Amino acid sequence: MYNEIVNSLDSISQFASSTGLERGRQLLHDMNNPEKSLKIIHVAGTNGKGSVCSFISNALQAQGYKVGLYTSPYLEKFTERISVPIFTNDELVSFALSYSSELGYKIDEMAILALHNRISNIERLDQATTLTEVKEIVDEAIDREAHGGLKKAISILTAKRYTEDDKIVLTENYFEQK
Repeated sequence: MYNEIVNSLDSISQFASSTGLERGRQLLHDMNNPEKSLKIIHVAGTNGKGSVCSFISNALQAQGYKVGLYTSPYLEKFTERISVPIFTNDELVSFALSYSSELGYKIDEMAILALHNRISNIERLDQATTLTEVKEIVDEAIDREAHGGLKKAISILTAKRYTEDDKIVLTENYFEQK
């Protein structure tokens, strides 16, 4: 089946239709423009692009960077065309901490454990948890904090809601699964 799919994709002429950029732009817009938060190296030219991209990718990975790679045509196998980095749970939690901090929030220690749990529950054997999914979890927790109703009113009176640098504290209950 794999070979049939690769042959089918290879048989499609890259010049068969001219769709323009609008469909791609709309797709990126619908996904909240993830490309705007990425650092991208675009390699162009007549010869050697694949080798240069492979070299850059390996060099960046050796320095500890997460690297996604798209090459066309592929170097050796069709599956090399797209390479997407996989993030560990610790890296995803670190992203969540940075993201929430940028928005003026701090995730407390018990909430970090709850966040680890949510990330583990999302992971599947065939698909890793993405940064977008972690961002959605944090956005959901922030939304719960902002619209807490009676629980929020009681917590204002009984719990520490702000850090010394005036960040709003997100607690474990904001990260609980619905």
